Amino acid sequence: MKKTFFSLLVFLFAIISSNTVKANCISILKDTLTEEQKDSIHEAALQATMSYPYIKSSKESGVLPVPDIDEKQDPNMQYKLLFFISGVDKTKMKKLNDGLSEIARSVNLHAAAGIPTANIHVVVIVFRQGLNVLLKDEKYMEKYKSSNPNIALIEELQKAGVKFISCGQSMQRVGVKKEDMVPNVKVSLSARTAMSYYETLGYMYQ
Repeated sequence: MKKTFFSLLVFLFAIISSNTVKANCISILKDTLTEEQKDSIHEAALQATMSYPYIKSSKESGVLPVPDIDEKQDPNMQYKLLFFISGVDKTKMKKLNDGLSEIARSVNLHAAAGIPTANIHVVVIVFRQGLNVLLKDEKYMEKYKSSNPNIALIEELQKAGVKFISCGQSMQRVGVKKEDMVPNVKVSLSARTAMSYYETLGYMYQ
């Protein structure tokens, strides 16, 4: 009962738009809540202020508003971003992959900084056990007894121009075939050669 009440409290706090009301809530509750509960309320308040300027499938990929920004990036430059996904947390396979959420967050941060989406170029190289993130639903279900929670975000990233490349060496070792993965994933001989190629093109590891 207490857990349900607290969950409702966090939800109501998250949707309160008045900063004054939020401040009063904190003042009233600060002596009765645990530190963990205070952290949860603080996080809910932050979540309520986040924006999602480009990628929207992950709630962990929002951008917090920042006042008085005086260090700005050139929106006319080409931003080449290189990411790796090499592992998975087997205790979290029913949840969105943290690495994918961070990729989406980086794209959103660049968009929020005023960089046109046409100038944001992203390549994601996936190898080792990270290949499981790319599995189609039926293959994911066979391994983890769950539909793949990452597919919607992967598809949204792909529509935004993000390129996913799988490591052919890892595919042989892990036992993943191209047809096992979501559509439009490119296969490279190896992650290592793909990395050196894109680094030569000026992509920066994030």
